[in-house]
Amino acid sequence: LARMKRRRFHPRVYAGIMVGAGAAWQKLQSLSDDQLLQYVTKDAAEIVELTRRFQSLDTYFRSEVPREKHRHLRGVNVEVTTIKDNVARARKRAHEFVAKTDEREQLRKLGITPTS
Repeated sequence: LARMKRRRFHPRVYAGIMVGAGAAWQKLQSLSDDQLLQYVTKDAAEIVELTRRFQSLDTYFRSEVPREKHRHLRGVNVEVTTIKDNVARARKRAHEFVAKTDEREQLRKLGITPTS
């Protein structure tokens, strides 16, 4: 629990980012492209680590509950799958961003002005 508090996973921070307001949003707006890419990459890795912990906790709790009460348990598989899909989408967009940035840089070095 203490390790989770040190991390940046705070619902209010993410809510501010989603709304496009607040200190977290302002800080993201002020980051350079490289810093923003680094932030997204680090966040995605931390989220993947958390999903692994969720799955481990789910397995642990299922093993501790008597068999007759298993029908009352609700697993985390649906939520974990949704999170993993969103992380994969974010990583794909990050890779697309890097590719576009590299392409613009190559065009600039060749003396060609990019149209977009």
